[in-house]
Amino acid sequence: MLEDISIKQGVLTVSTTAAFAAQWLVPRLDSFHQRHPDIQVVVKTAENIEDLQKDKRIDIAIRYGLFDENIEHATKLATEEIGMFATKQYLKDFPRIEDATLIETKWKNPSLKPVSWRHYFKNKTPKKLNLRSYDQEHHVIQAALAGQGIALVSALLVQTALEQGWLVQHSEGKYIEGLTYYMLTTAQRQNSPKVMLFREWLLDEM
Repeated sequence: MLEDISIKQGVLTVSTTAAFAAQWLVPRLDSFHQRHPDIQVVVKTAENIEDLQKDKRIDIAIRYGLFDENIEHATKLATEEIGMFATKQYLKDFPRIEDATLIETKWKNPSLKPVSWRHYFKNKTPKKLNLRSYDQEHHVIQAALAGQGIALVSALLVQTALEQGWLVQHSEGKYIEGLTYYMLTTAQRQNSPKVMLFREWLLDEM
């Protein structure tokens, strides 16, 4: 069925990670629909990189990792910044890092650079760390939203939570550079009007 949908000119199928889809893409898709009401966006989540040459169902893949400028038909979207985020109430209840629960992501994909609290603190690691980890970044964000601790996550993925006041940045937190989000397509699709319009929208939004 997905294959039948994707070949229609008015339907754009986007593959991306579950975290990016849930925390950034889906909350912002309405602005794309407002701009281009004739294009329906279908979001497909997967952690592995699909072969777009073989899978004709997918028009665009948005991926996360080290960006290689030599990759064909790839567009760099944004390099994220990693920071410390929690609810205001949690930071009030646990003002000292040593007393807080620190939540991090342990990637399923071993090729991704680790984003850990020990890496974040470098040589200034507190003697006591109360760590909790999940293998999906959006689970880390959900735990922070539930008031369970301080999340070490991408500022890009908590934009909505920050805008709504659900999370705040820790007053002692600094940003460190993370990895890059980039868009992939194919030679056959790169000049498709719907692909070009979605690329333009992504670059405007990010």
